[in-house]
Amino acid sequence: MINNQTLVKLLCELISCKAVTGDELKALILVESFISKTIEDLKVVKIPVTESRYSLLFYKTKPTLILTTHIDVVPAPDRLFNAQINDDKIEGRGSLDAQGILVSMIGAFSELINKNLDVGLLIVVGEETNGIGAKTSATELIKYSPKYLINGEPTELKLATGHKGIFDFEISFTGKNAHSGYPELGDDANQKLLYAISEILKFPRNVDKNFGETTINIGQIIAGTAANIISDNAKAKCCIRLATKQVKELEERLTKIAEHGTLKINVSYDPINLKVVSGFETIQVSYGTDVPNFSEINSGNNPTCEFLLFGPGTITRAHTDFEYITIPEIVSARESYTKLSISLLNNTFN
Repeated sequence: MINNQTLVKLLCELISCKAVTGDELKALILVESFISKTIEDLKVVKIPVTESRYSLLFYKTKPTLILTTHIDVVPAPDRLFNAQINDDKIEGRGSLDAQGILVSMIGAFSELINKNLDVGLLIVVGEETNGIGAKTSATELIKYSPKYLINGEPTELKLATGHKGIFDFEISFTGKNAHSGYPELGDDANQKLLYAISEILKFPRNVDKNFGETTINIGQIIAGTAANIISDNAKAKCCIRLATKQVKELEERLTKIAEHGTLKINVSYDPINLKVVSGFETIQVSYGTDVPNFSEINSGNNPTCEFLLFGPGTITRAHTDFEYITIPEIVSARESYTKLSISLLNNTFN
């Protein structure tokens, strides 16, 4: 049995791996070695993502239930990859989102395997960008026909009833350089982009009683060269969090707005409803997860997999310079993942 002190040590080592999306290999090697040494007789499947990237699936018998979360983290200053333990807090990038969740799942997985239950542990890459790890894993998981998939994200140890949809995109325009004193000789890409942004901000902010209001974020603008040069390039990276089904409508609107530019859609899906069970508190969340990226699981001959979202801590700590998870949260999450998994496998939701 893996003790909690060992899980804390593993988390600190994972943080130091600096597993920013696209560079997860060192962390994957570490966690594969740890699990293979501490849990005997496991089958290990490397699910290819690219030539140098993969996700990891561990199981002993064909899994009816799969615990899964991501190993990649968002970028951060180097100092945040030096894990710090202050009192009962483990601080650093990925401590909560989601490597702290991962170690608690490893602890639960070891207990469930020890009870001879049909569970799997899936560790994916790429969640923080395009969900490619979950998408490729979903195709692999079809052959196992799992009944339940518990995805780990910070939900305050409550079962999420659902989460907003997302429309993540980039819109860009090109123009022609010219001296700003003679604008008639150029073609201003900045003005094209500013017009597009003004139209995007007019999109309807639909409201749902459960998911709240659709929100629009113009997250990054990359444009121009200098104040005295007419811009020949302009791009905006944007993220719309959807409270209602709007993906098709937004794609049509954006295609029209980008008629003389370029539109790149990174991720898009409508709001997601999730399974809950009695005996666990519930919560509604506004962030996106890998759950929609696993939808391909249900395209097989037995499309019955149900998705749950559950994990320790609050999302407000994630992606921040003060990200942390507490040791009691790791312990509680381990116990809760074990309890939830047993309840699902035994169909007892008391």
